[in-house]
Amino acid sequence: MGKDFFAPAKKASAAASIMVQYLVGRPQHERRSYERASREAYIQNVIVNRCVCMIATAAASVDLDVFSGKTEDTREELEDHPLVTLLERPNPRYGDDAFFRALYSMYLIGGEVFVERVSSAAQIKELWLHRPDRIVVTPGETGLPASYAYKNGVSQKVFPCDLITGESDILHLRDFNPIDDWRGLSSCDPASYSIDIHNEGSAWNFGLLKNGARPSGALMVKSNESNRAATLTDQQFKRLKEEIYESMAGGQNAGRPIVLEGDMDWKEFSLNPKDMDFQNSNFEACRNIARAFGVPPILLGIPGDSTYNNLREAKLAFWEDTVLPLANFVIAELNHWLAPKFGANIYIDVCEESISALSLRRDERRKSLQIADFLTINEKRAEDGKEPIEGGDVLLVDSVKVPLQMAGMAQQQLAESSGATQDETPDASMSKGQYVEFLIKKQGFPGAQAKRIAEIVYGV
Repeated sequence: MGKDFFAPAKKASAAASIMVQYLVGRPQHERRSYERASREAYIQNVIVNRCVCMIATAAASVDLDVFSGKTEDTREELEDHPLVTLLERPNPRYGDDAFFRALYSMYLIGGEVFVERVSSAAQIKELWLHRPDRIVVTPGETGLPASYAYKNGVSQKVFPCDLITGESDILHLRDFNPIDDWRGLSSCDPASYSIDIHNEGSAWNFGLLKNGARPSGALMVKSNESNRAATLTDQQFKRLKEEIYESMAGGQNAGRPIVLEGDMDWKEFSLNPKDMDFQNSNFEACRNIARAFGVPPILLGIPGDSTYNNLREAKLAFWEDTVLPLANFVIAELNHWLAPKFGANIYIDVCEESISALSLRRDERRKSLQIADFLTINEKRAEDGKEPIEGGDVLLVDSVKVPLQMAGMAQQQLAESSGATQDETPDASMSKGQYVEFLIKKQGFPGAQAKRIAEIVYGV
């Protein structure tokens, strides 16, 4: 039988079937415990908690606008639209700020988060978040997920996926994981050693303070008539060692007193500050945790970091390097998965003008535009996102800049060289503003327009 040329074409990766041939149909669970990461990192570690809260709160505070049209000419903001209503109230439980704070927090802690869309009468009405440890991904034969299964105790809900387009009612947002094709990588993973150091150091210091802040010591056996060599039998040594380990080892037992039997004595060690320098090691662990999450340590009040000249620059770097890339990533995924369901050429965009932390960048940009003498007034206003003004399509130069051969000429000579008549020659009593206005008039602009240009450009 010949080839069916009218059969629908199938799009699939040539290597995907080989990549997943040993995983097809096998549910891919989370490689680590999300609950353990949440407890040991987010709940117990103050640095992780603060980093996650700062990033999630900042990213959730970004205003989201809905537009139609893909080009600048057809771009139009939609204020009364079903997608705007959905983003403002994703579900009856969460508003926009609480929803996106939870989304970003789950993503940062677990390296991934799952979003479910709920439809009614062929229209999306709600968005819900699901924890990573409750979703199981089943690989498909084309390299795309075959299904997502939500499991909570004995109940289970399966969300099928299109093996060609990957279309599903579940959106899987995940960070890149170099050793797992299906699950994301949390920022807690590269910072795991530093998190453990900080947690153990805090527990150790707490144990010492709770029990009088006494350092460790040595247990000495006294010599007597029955034991002149001051030694213990193997059984006595083993039992005593086990009792000491159970009652004194670990941060939770730090400084706990020990009950001695017979002729034994406890000698405390005298440790200098260098040997007990928990503070510096804790600070270094804090810095490593902050770096893993992309938060400048100076914003957390951690000493020893002088990368930025001031707090304002650190906040700007935090927004530009961490918050905005994360927010743009999430919005880009929503534009592929959610926005097309509300019509063609509908998309969500971030309103950077509403972010006060970016004012430093905007000020620097406006200064560079102000000194750009190769742009007209309206071109500068367009670059700054403002509407054009009448008479702004002109190129202006600094009035104090003149050709080299005219340097040192008096005002009257300069006016004569520009073609002014005796009646049009400026006098010495002119103010700076009047003189600038006079020069602009010489370029052919009417009086009111020349005065306006002088005010806008030169501030006179």
